Amino acid sequence: MHATMPLLAMEQDSLAQIAAQQDVPVPFSCARSDKTAIASEDVLAALPAAIIVIDALGNICSVNPAASRLLGDSLLGDSWCHVIARSFSVCDEHTVRLSGGQIVEVLTQSLAAGQGQVVLLVDITSGRMADDLDQRHQRLLQMGEMVASIAHQLRTPLATARLHFSALEEEIDTDAAIKRRLQSLRQCYLRLEKMIDDMLVFARGGGLPMAVVSLTDLLADLKLVAEPLCQESGICLSLIGVADEISLKGNHEALLGVLRNLIENSVQAIGHRQLSSAVGNLAGCINVQVKPIRIGEDNDGLEMTVADNGPGLSHRCRQHLFEPFFTTRSHGTGLGLAIARTLIHAHGGEIECLTQGVGTVFQIHLPVVDSVASVDSEASTEAAHV
Repeated sequence: MHATMPLLAMEQDSLAQIAAQQDVPVPFSCARSDKTAIASEDVLAALPAAIIVIDALGNICSVNPAASRLLGDSLLGDSWCHVIARSFSVCDEHTVRLSGGQIVEVLTQSLAAGQGQVVLLVDITSGRMADDLDQRHQRLLQMGEMVASIAHQLRTPLATARLHFSALEEEIDTDAAIKRRLQSLRQCYLRLEKMIDDMLVFARGGGLPMAVVSLTDLLADLKLVAEPLCQESGICLSLIGVADEISLKGNHEALLGVLRNLIENSVQAIGHRQLSSAVGNLAGCINVQVKPIRIGEDNDGLEMTVADNGPGLSHRCRQHLFEPFFTTRSHGTGLGLAIARTLIHAHGGEIECLTQGVGTVFQIHLPVVDSVASVDSEASTEAAHV
């Protein structure tokens, strides 16, 4: 049972002010009567804020349960100065950061006749974190708008450079050394173009036109773009689809880009070398598998898995893998997987990375549609509300 001061030892207006600051109404029985002491204990125990009563000597003579939860149970009889030295780590004019990490607002009220004071500690940690997140969100929005503007402005000079570059390639067709330099310039240009496209997709937040996507067509196009990349690196690519035709509501090019990006990451992780002897000197392999699943109780879904037998990912990498601009490669932008997650979320799906020992597995869950008619019906409904 927490000790509380009898109400007669505190001024009525002090208790009323404390209760008002916490939006707790003072009961009618708080008027001076025989039941006042009981009412005061009930009010103090019910307050969500910590209340600490300090006597004239600076020692704590009363606390409510919230104070004990915030600062510990051994407060009664302790010096308030000792509690400050022990529990307060950072202070400013109106707020204090406790040693446990909480941020509290400090309010004080002196008692009559120099009997001491009442200290009120209000935990504002959640509110402060919400403010910080809101400010970070606003900065990211501004950054996204700036990136989109810069990317659009860069596209025009790059398009002009591409025209002149193509003309040079047609005119110079004999000197092998010059050809190699032109090829290097082309790779630099394509890298810049991809970076700009990635920034625009990320800035848009995955907003793309949706239509019916055939899983068969999606896997066929993936095979066309992924096989040459794997063959060039000496990596075996396996595509395992489903026998039945399945339709998705989504964007064909966006989904193809996500899967291509995952395969490119696997190719770069495996490299042109054999794996270490720890895995039996196996050749590099990438397996893409698609199978139907159930999402929830009533919804059909699709699971897409891209797995490789590369070196895997560290725990630190997995923690930050989908964060914008996080990369372990010297020439990477760190936007590929962030964009992949944005696009999958735009399709109503989820993407996660699974790593156990050697190898990395990316797993994508997507909802499927029953028929083309259902997609057309949804599109008509959306158009009617625009």
